[in-house]
Parts: sequence; C-alpha cells; structure tokens
Amino acid sequence: MASAYDENWNLIGSVEVFDVATKSFSSSPVVSEISGLNGIAVEPESDNLICFISESTTASGVMRTYSSTGTMIKEYKTGISPFMLLNVIK
Repeated sequence: MASAYDENWNLIGSVEVFDVATKSFSSSPVVSEISGLNGIAVEPESDNLICFISESTTASGVMRTYSSTGTMIKEYKTGISPFMLLNVIK
C-alpha cells in the first residue's frame, strides 16, 4: 500500500507490487487512484485483494475486492473507518 498527495493535497492511495529479490517496485500499481485507502489484505484462497476505504473518520466506508490483476470485483458498505478483516480459512 502506498500513497501520495495530489496537487490539491488530497491523499490518493494505490496497491503496489514490491519484488524482495530486486528490492524494487513494479513499474505500475495493481490498483491505483484510491482516495481514502485505509488498509489492504490478500484473500489467501483466491489471491484477491481486499481494500478498506474510508474517506472520513466519521462516515461509513467501503470494502472493495479486486482480482490480482486489479479488476474490481465487488464493493461492500461498511461501518466507520474500516481497516481490517478477520478471515477463517477452511
């Protein structure tokens, strides 16, 4: 997970790939332009990315699932400021 401020001081996040062998990031993010990115997780059975998004600490957020190639699969409404998911592996 990475983030940077845009020209209007909005914090924009992305999900990056880091190669530990070469100690470098890939040339393009898996998912980009996520305003309010608060945390990520990887679903171990499918390798889908789970992104927790909260544009405000006092408003409801969302949880989005993305494929490992960056295609959005589904969005779920959450409570205030989502940041983690407990997952039971069968």
